[in-house]
Order: sequence, then structure tokens, then C-alpha cells
Amino acid sequence: MPFQPRLGSLGLLDVTYGLALLLLLGLGVGLFAEDSAHVGLESQRFALLVAASGAVTLGYTAHVLTRLTLPRPAMFVTLLLVLPLVVFALLGSGTTLSIVALLGVLISALVIHERDGDRALRTVAILLALALALSLLVAVLVPGQGRMPQFDGAWRGLLAHKNRLGGLASFGVMLALMYRRDLGRWLWLLLPAAGACLLGSRSSTALVCTGAALTLWAVLMVVRSPAARVLLVALSVTGTALGLGSVQESLGTAFAVLGKDASFTGRVPLWEAILTYGNLGPLGYGLNTYWVPGQELSSALTALLGWQPYYSHNGYIEAAIVYGWAVASLLIATLLTLVLRALLRPGDARLAALGAFFLMYNFSEAVFTQYDNPLLPLGVLVFLVMHRALTEVAPERRPTGSGLPRILWR
Repeated sequence: MPFQPRLGSLGLLDVTYGLALLLLLGLGVGLFAEDSAHVGLESQRFALLVAASGAVTLGYTAHVLTRLTLPRPAMFVTLLLVLPLVVFALLGSGTTLSIVALLGVLISALVIHERDGDRALRTVAILLALALALSLLVAVLVPGQGRMPQFDGAWRGLLAHKNRLGGLASFGVMLALMYRRDLGRWLWLLLPAAGACLLGSRSSTALVCTGAALTLWAVLMVVRSPAARVLLVALSVTGTALGLGSVQESLGTAFAVLGKDASFTGRVPLWEAILTYGNLGPLGYGLNTYWVPGQELSSALTALLGWQPYYSHNGYIEAAIVYGWAVASLLIATLLTLVLRALLRPGDARLAALGAFFLMYNFSEAVFTQYDNPLLPLGVLVFLVMHRALTEVAPERRPTGSGLPRILWR
């Protein structure tokens, strides 16, 4: 049995788990949000995020070093996401502190998954209930802080932007409806708080993706054919992508009610400009380099668009900017493969629907690279739980004497 240092009655993983929960809660209430007007600003909030992320990273690293083996999901995700960032740090692309922040946020998802296993989503649902309830109170009672006058009073709660609140609330609505039997009394806090924040944020991306994912989940519960399931998800993701990325009169009419235009607040021209003139390559630019005001590339795009963008508003384009096409393609292929395997497996369709939600949501928001976005660790956690569900076998088929950690055979 490997040596496990303990702090009192708590193991090292337990302490790191508590830090990871606090980090996730802090993200959910906007404690670590950077100033959107200054890309890469090392403010006091950012410094706090770096400190919290560093503590989680060191705690989990020490925990891993005391074990004979590393859980296969953790090993795979760690190699996929950590290795290119380490390379960027050695090359000097991006800032080292930003890499520390991103790694800590990603590792917090690994810690919660390893500690809670199948119960991880219930744990984060409780955290979401608390965070969204606080944002709801701030938006209603302190409108000067919790609303955005430039967007006709749309709610942002405790978060930096209304789209952050909308995305977090949409995930909360889906968890509340899909895992309602597992939440107990927490359901009656999470569902109304998430629903109110989703509507109050008036985020068209969150509303469209939530409706599409919930509809898909309802249909998948009825459809049992693997081929039909794959076709449904392909149509849902493609249809949502077209809806979020093209100018359509029907969408323009529908979103006029929300005060939106058919170009989704300038997103479509931005995507076209980046893909045409953005000089994207296979290696990427690292964190906090491409969009810094005054840089050659961002200045050229600003002159072309007539306004200063701070990120691409598309998770796939942003992943290509930060990580390069090679790593971005591998990341996207991995997520698609997990969702596809979940669809081909009969039974519970909740994880497949949640995975499809993240695939759709990233067509209009960039979650993969935003270390102060609470949806980043939540998305990683969903795919880790999905991987766990796909690798579990029946008790009678479990190997004996394999030395595999308990996380795979619980």
C-alpha cells in the first residue's frame, strides 16, 4: 500500500478536494474574474486565482506522487491539456501565471472527479445552487452591481458578464432537471435560481443551447437505436451551430424579443475576420498574447471590424488560437469520440446530452481557454464522468490483483 501523508484525520486528497470545491465556488460567484477591459491584467483577483490554483495543483501533484498508478481518465486529460501548456511556458508564449491559473482550474475538476466519482455532478449541483442563488439576490436587490445597463439591464449577478451568468445558469437548469431525483431538497433552490438567472441574463446562446440539449435528452430517452441517436445528435449540433453562426431571418425575428441582432452581437463578422485574416497556425499563440490591445494581429482585426475584440466568442476558434490547430483538433476529436461512445451505449442519455450541450455552447462562447470561467471545470468534469461511465464493467468482470486505483473499480 502506497504511503499516504495525512493531516490529522484528513488525507491529502481530502484537503485538496476541499480546496478544489472552494476554487469552483469562487469561480461560480465571480471571485476571480479578470477585468474584461484589460486582457491578462494581473489584478488582486487574478493573483488570488493563481494562489488558489497553485495550491490545488501542488496538493494533487503530491497526492499523485504517493500513489503507484494514476487513474487513466486523469492521466489522459492531464497529458492532453497540461503538456502543450508546459511547452508554451518554456517557449515564453503567454504568461506563466495564466498557465498556473488554467492548470489549477483543470486539476480541480480532476480532484472532484477522483474524490466523488459518480456523485461529482451532484456535488457541483449543490455548489451551483448556492452560487446562482447569491447571483439572483444581487441582481434583484443590488441592480447597480448585478445588472448591465449597456445591455438594457440584463442580469450578470456576481459574475463579470451576463453571458457568464447565462452559461452557468443553463448548466444549472439541466442538472436540476436531469438529476432531480438525486438532489433532494437542493432541487428547490437550484431550479428556480438557475431558471431565473437564465432568463434574467437574456443570453441567446445559453437559451438556445439549453433548449436544444433538453429537447435532445427527452428524445434520446425514447429512441434506443444507436444509429438514430447518433443522427439526432449530429442534427442537433449542426442545427444549433447554424443557428448560432449564420444570419437567418427567423432567428433575427426570434431574438429581436431579447434585443439581439442576427449576427449575434457582431460574432459572425468576427469569426469571418479571424478565419480570413487571423493568421492561425498549427502551433498557436499561447495564453494572453493574441488579443492584447496594441499587438499586431489584434490591431489589424480591430481596424477591420471597427471595434476591439477580447476573444473570438467561439471555443473552437479560440482553442486553435491558444493551443494551435494540432492540439485543438485532438481536443475536439476526443470530446466528439466520448459523446459518440455515450450515444452508442444503451441506457442513461443524460451525460450524452450534457456533452452535446458543451459542444453546442462552444460555437458561440469560448470555454476551453477561459480559466476564470466556471464552465471550464464543469465541462471537464462532465467528460471525466462520461469517461468513467464508459469504462466501468460489471463486478464479475473486474480484474483482480491489477493494482488499478479504486477510482476505476468503485
